[in-house]
Amino acid sequence: MRTNKSFKILTFSALFLILATSAFAQEVKQISLEEALTKASLNNATIKLSDKNLTIVKAVYNQTSAAFLPHISVTNTASITNNPLNNFGFKLLQETTIASDFNPAVLNNPTEIKNFNTAIQLEQPLLNFDAFQQRKAVKAQVDASNSILKRTKEAIDFKVKTTYLQLQLAYKSASVLEQALKTALANKTLSEHLFNQGLIQKSDVLNVDVNVAQVQNQMQLAKSFIANTSNELSYLLNSNESAILKPKDSLVLAPNDDLITKNLSTNRPDFLAYQSQIKSQEHLLNATKYQFLPRANAFSNFEWNTANFLGMKAGNYFIGLQLRWDLFNGGKTIGKIAQQKATLDKATLNYKDYLALGKVELSKTQRQLNDAKTNLNRAEIAVTQSQEVLRITTNRFKQGLEKTSDLLQAETQFQTKQLDYYQAVFNYNHALNYLIYLLK
Repeated sequence: MRTNKSFKILTFSALFLILATSAFAQEVKQISLEEALTKASLNNATIKLSDKNLTIVKAVYNQTSAAFLPHISVTNTASITNNPLNNFGFKLLQETTIASDFNPAVLNNPTEIKNFNTAIQLEQPLLNFDAFQQRKAVKAQVDASNSILKRTKEAIDFKVKTTYLQLQLAYKSASVLEQALKTALANKTLSEHLFNQGLIQKSDVLNVDVNVAQVQNQMQLAKSFIANTSNELSYLLNSNESAILKPKDSLVLAPNDDLITKNLSTNRPDFLAYQSQIKSQEHLLNATKYQFLPRANAFSNFEWNTANFLGMKAGNYFIGLQLRWDLFNGGKTIGKIAQQKATLDKATLNYKDYLALGKVELSKTQRQLNDAKTNLNRAEIAVTQSQEVLRITTNRFKQGLEKTSDLLQAETQFQTKQLDYYQAVFNYNHALNYLIYLLK
């Protein structure tokens, strides 16, 4: 009876292992890190949004060409009137005035007249110092948006690498747990055999059963973590595929480029974006100051007035030059200058604070990388030692020289040290990738 029950439990555990293993093979799509990075650079939604922001700012910059390009418009106006003044004026414009039109009776009580006015108007900016500074300010905004787009691509690149690392760690953890479950099932068979021989107690067998159940639960959690991490990577790639992603490359230690002693560069794209923002504010301040200077604009008007639609007879022109100088506007410009100065100071302070924070983050990450390297060496030694402990304990357990609890403890310790080692590899690789990201 006891043998049948044990056989059923063993069969169920083996079935769970088969199902858990096969679950990872269902709807799995392998992907390399290079493929993931390429897809993210082409399809990531955050990158696309940043690119659209750049397009918008470029469009605004194109609008500032109005500061030096002419404004040309064509109009056609149809009028009908018996107003004495307009009636006589239309006749003059149409070049149809005759001597009888000066008759007071005709002037005071004119007949109805139609007029079609076709006009071409041209306005040419000549001197608009404030508009030129505003154009430079927008150009600096374009430079800032370019830098932001570049840094966004670098950030997504780092996120993809991190998520890919997490996926590698998840599969590695699942592999460790799969092997741990096989070992637990083998020990279960052994414990049943020893129990039947009367060498161990029933409680020892139950402890082994509990250990099997714990590993099975960890396997289920590992499976869910793989699915969740795969979904996160698919999101970064902007992919709608339902397949579970699996790294083509296993989790291995990344080479060290000796970045621990390198310093932060102010040419990093996000720093350049701050610098461009400061330049933009400087130009906006100058634009406000230049509002005290005069503006010069040329204008001309060519028109034709006839009694017929789109007639091109009776043409005339009007050309002029306007010089405008706003000497005082109630203190509005003075107040705006003070506002722009404060905004410029704020932008400068923001940049200095962000730069200082970047230096702190760099030092922190360099220390983390150094700590991760030390922890990695210790974790590797711990795996070797715990594996040897498990080997010795297993041999002694088979001989009836070790308690079941000692064997379970050795198994758990070896499993934990393996997981700790791969976590240490992940921590080191992640710290290295982040350091590279900070030193771009």
